[in-house]
Amino acid sequence: MPHKFSREFHELCYHIMRVFFLRALQEYLPTRNETDLTLMKTAADCQTMTEVRTEIDRVDRALIDLLAERWTYVDKAWVFKRSPEEASVPWRNKDVIDKVKTRAEQTGMPPEMAEALWRLIIGWGIQYEEERLREE
Repeated sequence: MPHKFSREFHELCYHIMRVFFLRALQEYLPTRNETDLTLMKTAADCQTMTEVRTEIDRVDRALIDLLAERWTYVDKAWVFKRSPEEASVPWRNKDVIDKVKTRAEQTGMPPEMAEALWRLIIGWGIQYEEERLREE
């Protein structure tokens, strides 16, 4: 017969695992703000609108950090191209959109929303590359 543990024991285990997870995450994400990780809550953990807004702000900061990192690669990509016509690579654009939509579906995000966002991101990248290549 399995042993039944108290609710308090389960909560203690959850918090211990959360601390270990956050410490491991900090090792893999050294550029992240430590405060952001240690105060992190899941949507289910939020009990007030203030907590929800705080977590949305934390996620927004992380998104900007990741998009800024992505932009460094866009900024590098144009260097390998020879003309503005090479800025848009249709097969690559489709590949990126397909991957983003698949990942969105896997995580419960509406794939249409992910596609719309990435089409904007890709469009900005193409325009940036075209402008840089015209300057050359």
